Amino acid sequence: MAPSREIPRVVIAATASGVGKTTATVALIGAMRARGLKIAAFKCGPDYLDPTYHERAAGVPSHNLDGWMMNRDAVIATFARASADADFESLLRTSLQLLGSSAMQKSARASGGGD
Repeated sequence: MAPSREIPRVVIAATASGVGKTTATVALIGAMRARGLKIAAFKCGPDYLDPTYHERAAGVPSHNLDGWMMNRDAVIATFARASADADFESLLRTSLQLLGSSAMQKSARASGGGD
């Protein structure tokens, strides 16, 4: 395994739909890109529209990390591969998902991040 490096990341989540998670995520991704950072954007959960907004803001493909449709190893591999050259990671969670209950906690550790 390659040596890990610290990549700043933020997880945007809320307790309900329609409260602005996508808007906040796209704004944050756009601001980081405007500063010249290479973004790794992810949507966690069963939504295939949000990644299209992320991709447009980031200028690079956004990746869906769906623990129901993907097995744990696929989630971790996708996260690690897409983050390899990033300067900043943005993860948008669906409503009411618990961070410690999915493969994302393990994928954060696998990519060198903490709990």
